[in-house]
Amino acid sequence: MSRLLVRVACALVLCVLLPTAKAQDLNGEESLRVFHEVSHADASFRDPFFAPRVETNRVVSIPHNIRWCETETKRIDNFKIAAGAKKGAFDGFYFDDSDVYKVVEGIGSVLAKRRDAQLQEKVEEWIRYFADAQQEDGYLVNYFKLVKPEEKWTNLAGNHELYCAGHLAEAAIEWERSTHDKRLSRISRSFLDLICERYGADAGRLKNVPGHEEIELALVKAGEFYGERKYLDEAKFFVDLRGVPDGRETGLYGELAQDHKPIREQTEIVGHAVRAGYLYSAATDLACIYRDVRCT
Repeated sequence: MSRLLVRVACALVLCVLLPTAKAQDLNGEESLRVFHEVSHADASFRDPFFAPRVETNRVVSIPHNIRWCETETKRIDNFKIAAGAKKGAFDGFYFDDSDVYKVVEGIGSVLAKRRDAQLQEKVEEWIRYFADAQQEDGYLVNYFKLVKPEEKWTNLAGNHELYCAGHLAEAAIEWERSTHDKRLSRISRSFLDLICERYGADAGRLKNVPGHEEIELALVKAGEFYGERKYLDEAKFFVDLRGVPDGRETGLYGELAQDHKPIREQTEIVGHAVRAGYLYSAATDLACIYRDVRCT
């Protein structure tokens, strides 16, 4: 946990020290952020240690991950089945979609620096399955489409639907940034828009947070990349509601999910380290975007 504390502290320092980049339009409004991340396209490794490993990632690790999704597991088959391109039954974990999106994001980061037609064609093939598997309202989680459709949105604490949506969003942003192909972004934004319609602070929308954080930082990235203020506001909604029981569909999830008290009252990192990393990364971004001194 001490390493995670150091990372969060460094992120907060960066909020203060890094210069402001050119502001993006947010539905006609100027961005509030005081710093911006450096993209893969703007960073290069030229040293003898990291540079060869970047190439190893392209020629060895990513092909291995593709094989793992296509042959060692049924993750891509699940998309094909949901898309109607193949007969069969869902196989794997309910959150398996997210691992495919992580591979896509990784490939996008590679293509930001070096063209690779084979990798690009593979992702374009997968995107067609994603599009055909997506439901008309934007929902896209294969397990709950194929196995338990009656349980969609019934268990935000454990079903990882928002987690999958978050990884899809990050993959879509990296893919569009690297290739200028907007097809995956259209799929992702349809899912994000559905989430924004269901959950939010306004009257008539549901009040709840995911058990496993991830959607928060993805919404921040989406808001800035697409210039959509509503995604930033949705991220802030999820972070602000964490640890707050009033009006929630369910009770608090406890320390494992950093949902034991409001984030501005949390003085130490507890619970699941990966969940904490996602939450506090998003909170750091939001504190800088909204210039919320209570978080710094």
